[in-house]
Amino acid sequence: MTPVLVAFIADYLLQNRLFTLKASLSVPLGLICMGVSLVFFFSQVVSLILPLLIFIVVNGMSLFRLMKLHQTLRLANMES
Repeated sequence: MTPVLVAFIADYLLQNRLFTLKASLSVPLGLICMGVSLVFFFSQVVSLILPLLIFIVVNGMSLFRLMKLHQTLRLANMES
């Protein structure tokens, strides 16, 4: 179950669908997640904490970028 969840996170990163990260960051992170998924598969990791932590980190990065974009747009609207 653990490798599949990490593979789904990698898939969403590679397709740039769920997270709001730039493609230049999203693709390498997706490839890293795919590699982590393979390591989890071959080492038979069953803990669900690890995919949750990966999702939290990636989602936090995405949220941080979204907050920066919102702030930039708000400042641009105030200037005009």
